[in-house]
Amino acid sequence: MITLADIRTSRPDLAALIDQGIAAVILRLLEVERERDAARAAKSPIGDSRTTHAPPSTDPRPKPRSQRRKTGRKTGGQPGHPGHRLEPVAQPDHTIVHAVTVCSECRQDLTGIAAAVVIIATQVFELPKLPLVVTEHRCESKRCPDTRAPPSTTTGRPTSTSTSAATTASATNTTSVNWTASPSVRIKPGRSA
Repeated sequence: MITLADIRTSRPDLAALIDQGIAAVILRLLEVERERDAARAAKSPIGDSRTTHAPPSTDPRPKPRSQRRKTGRKTGGQPGHPGHRLEPVAQPDHTIVHAVTVCSECRQDLTGIAAAVVIIATQVFELPKLPLVVTEHRCESKRCPDTRAPPSTTTGRPTSTSTSAATTASATNTTSVNWTASPSVRIKPGRSA
């Protein structure tokens, strides 16, 4: 344990403070706390991640406030509102009958028994999948009869700057793809597998 005598010999600045009395010690302690708080405030960025280099996770979270004004009505659909939904169609594209084959209580076979008058029908509206359009690009290899140069081969990489790709793109109303390698399968932008 450190004693006052040890502090007086090792720290003359604190010895002078001790000689001035308890009030001087308390004032110095408060001054050190203020310096510490100022140093902490200087380390923490002023602002948030939009105005400093601090990560967004350090942003203070504001209390969410509702932008709605009070009207005196309950939340949700109001009485008399017609609502919006997909109306059932008279002739669906597909009909799947989920037949009851066994009794749920005794497991007796019910395949020969006619269905009850009450039939629960639910219609599910699904977006159809678009078919994948595949275009094969074939590269020719030709030798010039005049120069007898080694066979010239197209690169197999359609580009938007080539006239054939530009003509094809404008004729089919699609964008051409800049390939960096000779692939065997590519998917054009805007299409999914």
